[in-house]
Amino acid sequence: MLKGASIISGITNSEISCTIRNQNSGGAELIVTVESRVPERFVLYVPTDGVAYQAVLRWRRNAPQLSDCRVDAFAENVGH
Repeated sequence: MLKGASIISGITNSEISCTIRNQNSGGAELIVTVESRVPERFVLYVPTDGVAYQAVLRWRRNAPQLSDCRVDAFAENVGH
């Protein structure tokens, strides 16, 4: 199931739109545009669930034929 989400980072709370492709208790696979600069640590906000997670970047894979990349992030719930 695909869900819309936001990667929030930095002092200014800059926001990157993303899509959650897979999510489980160990983390999530995110789809972001190739141009997106995903930081090592960020807050992943999932508005449909009303939940924010502290996340740590695990890996990033760019697919040359696609206009997106995959980011795996371990996430810990920080509130509703």
